[in-house]
Amino acid sequence: MLELINIEKKYKNKILFQNVNIRIDCPGLYCLVGDNGSGKSTLLNIIGGFIKPTKGKVEKDNKCVLISQKVKLIKTLTIKEHFKMFGLDINLLKKVKLI
Repeated sequence: MLELINIEKKYKNKILFQNVNIRIDCPGLYCLVGDNGSGKSTLLNIIGGFIKPTKGKVEKDNKCVLISQKVKLIKTLTIKEHFKMFGLDINLLKKVKLI
């Protein structure tokens, strides 16, 4: 389970986003989409623990694995091997036709 509770992020005096409330059951394959500059990367960095929200909290259990645009994968492993290493369901790769 991954839950974002009243997440807000400000830069200086500008509010990037506020009152973000999301609950996702893990494991699963999810995508965050939006316009350039809408805060997708910032939100992923908050979920990953790389930056702190201005307000709110992130709760997650160990079944959730975040793979974002800044992930460093092991070059000698396939995506299937990475999924196995993280304990993710290989069938997700079949659903999106990656294997």
